[in-house]
Amino acid sequence: MTFFGDEIGERATLTQVEVYVAEKGLFCEPQDAFDYWEKRNWKTKQGRTVKSLEAAINVYNGLAIQKEKKKQGRKTKRQKQKEKKIVQQKAINIERKNKQPKPYQKYESQLKDEKWRAFRWFVMKVRGEKCETCGSTENLQVHHLKYKKVKAWEYTCNDVIVVCRDCHKRLHGINV
Repeated sequence: MTFFGDEIGERATLTQVEVYVAEKGLFCEPQDAFDYWEKRNWKTKQGRTVKSLEAAINVYNGLAIQKEKKKQGRKTKRQKQKEKKIVQQKAINIERKNKQPKPYQKYESQLKDEKWRAFRWFVMKVRGEKCETCGSTENLQVHHLKYKKVKAWEYTCNDVIVVCRDCHKRLHGINV
């Protein structure tokens, strides 16, 4: 058996294994590698004597890496159940989030929105640009006949009428 090209006899020592592992910066523990080969009498699976310490330790290092990867890859039944619950909870949270009503927006801020302006313009064109109560064409506004839990622009043309400011105040019971 050789170590970096030198003859070292039939068996390597723990010190030689430690030096090799340290110099190469290998993953395996020197004691584990030494014990592995001692148990096998420094013979390969085919029954041949290991030719070099370098080959023996590199083989054991590869085995140690594979063992560690398998160990990290294996999950207990409890871990798998826990992960499954986490995934299910995330799905439930996403579903709840999608079902939650949109945050409330004050009516005054809705009337400043571009969507409201577009809806208002559309209603004026469809229903006519005059008060549907008195016929005035001045200070026209859109009045919601019934209030729903939707945005101001999510009504249909049948849910609103065009009125002048004075008629709008009267509809709301405000003195003109």
